[in-house]
Amino acid sequence: MVTLEKLGFPTVSGVAKGFVKNFQITAGAVGFPELPYVEEAFCYSGGSVELVQKDIDRLIPKIIEKLTTPLTVGTNKISQPIQTQAGHNAPWGTVELGPVTQSTIKFTGGTYDEAYTQFQNRFMDWGWSDGLPLIPPTIERVEAMLKATKHKRDEVVVDKLPPGEGIATVQKIAVNAVMAGCEPEYLPVVLAATEAMSKAPGILVTLQSTSPHYPFFWVNGPVIKELGLNYLQGTLGPGSQSKVNIAIGRATRLIVMNIGGAYVGTQDMDTMGWPSKFSAVTAENEDDCAALGWTPYHIHKGFSAKDSTISVYSGGDQADLVGMSSRSGLGILTAAAADMACIACLHEGILFMVSGDDARMMARAGFKTKDSIREFLAKNIAADKKAYMAFSGMTEEAYRKRFGDGDVHRIKPEVIHILRVGADAGKDIFLRGGGAATVSIDRWR
Repeated sequence: MVTLEKLGFPTVSGVAKGFVKNFQITAGAVGFPELPYVEEAFCYSGGSVELVQKDIDRLIPKIIEKLTTPLTVGTNKISQPIQTQAGHNAPWGTVELGPVTQSTIKFTGGTYDEAYTQFQNRFMDWGWSDGLPLIPPTIERVEAMLKATKHKRDEVVVDKLPPGEGIATVQKIAVNAVMAGCEPEYLPVVLAATEAMSKAPGILVTLQSTSPHYPFFWVNGPVIKELGLNYLQGTLGPGSQSKVNIAIGRATRLIVMNIGGAYVGTQDMDTMGWPSKFSAVTAENEDDCAALGWTPYHIHKGFSAKDSTISVYSGGDQADLVGMSSRSGLGILTAAAADMACIACLHEGILFMVSGDDARMMARAGFKTKDSIREFLAKNIAADKKAYMAFSGMTEEAYRKRFGDGDVHRIKPEVIHILRVGADAGKDIFLRGGGAATVSIDRWR
């Protein structure tokens, strides 16, 4: 038998075995414990078209065999330990997975505190919590939440919510919004955020990756001041000043878990995790945008100033750009381009959040619009082509076909997203990641 090592493919068998194990757990979680699969333990990205074709030819008979072998599909609930990617039982116990047959769950006790504790413990045991205490989604609270939208409770917001293609209805979203601590008036934002997640390029990888990726949200339009979203100091941090941001972000995390199936070790393969996965929501400082002459993000995307929108970005790691020592906007952007070069090497998009002082320095330096900043960064962010090829495992042929000729790897201006966010102090943040999507909040009122 011809092995892939002899064909020249790099082995990633250890990683592949972890994915196979989690595939089996995930299949069982949705009621298909006997779902057939063919294991491929090697990475194709480093091989030529000819080598890839040879291995596909080898796999086709196995795929046909699996597809034509009769199997009995399980439909009952499955009680099993939650397992990590490495196959170890997770320390937080056993979860009951599969079809849910009851519309309400009752917890009783001698006192309210006893019933409340039972609720917290059971939801934690079942894996339905983000690890923090939940607000009980009582019938009364859910009904109050549903009054914040004209849409019917059984209306489908997303028919295939990633990563597990769950059916996200208005009521399911409302239940998770209650558990996250949202007030009823937040619901249209949470509904729109759920819709946006289904449209953002790269969101499936974001939710399933072994890296600490997460959906990153920002809000534009009148709803910012209507709800009191924080777009100033500490907008992405803890504290009562960001209570609206935090609750909305927490709701989206519970939704991708409890509706999308992104449970750790089941669909969410994250090796270490990251605090931003709990909640990552900000809003743009549109007052400052007006003073600077910068276009707010949603207007750049074709909406009007009267529209309220939410955008989601397939976020990766973040970097702090310190501009306090620079005396010019050009100096800040030159340093930013140098810092972002490694980002260009790794991913195809950048989200750049600019503080007040730095934004004004950029404007004084001649960067009167966000487009001028995008053009400058796209021209000056340049990663060494050989470094990019080494990281991605691309051959010279594959690189030329995708990116063309040249000695450096660049990104395009349109994949650079710019926001005016946070306080005035000269500190900026940028995230690497993939694509973004913007949707209307107003349509969900």
